[in-house]
Amino acid sequence: MKASGKGGDPWRKSTYSGGAQGNCLEVRFLGDDISIRDSANASAMLAHVSAPAWNRFVQAVREGHLSP
Repeated sequence: MKASGKGGDPWRKSTYSGGAQGNCLEVRFLGDDISIRDSANASAMLAHVSAPAWNRFVQAVREGHLSP
């Protein structure tokens, strides 16, 4: 993941993201919470979840339980 932004904890997006399409999500780790936003519209927050919920989501993606 690459860091972006200024001040506080940085926003991060996957290194797999080329950025050319503008369809990237960024995450920001804030203690026990995770904020998620669209990199193309950085002023609009998409979601705010707990760290355990985020970890379950990431694990489900890794295990292939979520598909397009």
